[in-house]
Amino acid sequence: MILIVSNYRTGSTTFSKELGGDGSEWLHNGYGNYRGPGSGKVYKVMPNQFYYRRYYLNFKRDYLQKADKIYYTLRQDLSNQIESYVYALTTGDWHPDVAIQRTDYTDDHTINHCKNTVLKNLIWQKKIYNTFGGDLIWLEDRTQRRYTRKNYYTPLNFEIDVNVRDMFR
Repeated sequence: MILIVSNYRTGSTTFSKELGGDGSEWLHNGYGNYRGPGSGKVYKVMPNQFYYRRYYLNFKRDYLQKADKIYYTLRQDLSNQIESYVYALTTGDWHPDVAIQRTDYTDDHTINHCKNTVLKNLIWQKKIYNTFGGDLIWLEDRTQRRYTRKNYYTPLNFEIDVNVRDMFR
């Protein structure tokens, strides 16, 4: 089994497809329920989707300890990552081949949710990496083509002072 411990807006969907997966988030839409691996070869999971501490022991047993290979998709520029997550969440423009489902609307709750989720996922990625190791896949080092946003959007202007590369050294 190949496991991708991902975070939002880090290129994990295209990376999963490169490895033979379908790009979907395995535990997405679990609605609070945990599920173990099925018959797939590639699993992409974000830490918030196994509810951090709630199902970590299950996730560790069913995925981390059984994985033949573990990858972590990361993004060096955390400010742009969070801004991209806010954009995708508020517009529905997640991927170039997916239709937009919403219009542009951003409030403070959405911004705080995106910041908190990305940062907490990053902390858990680091925790898992420290315990299980694996390969770090940086969005900035990949050569995939960037897609053009489908919705007019005024980018947020904020800075997060976290050196993600230093976290994983």
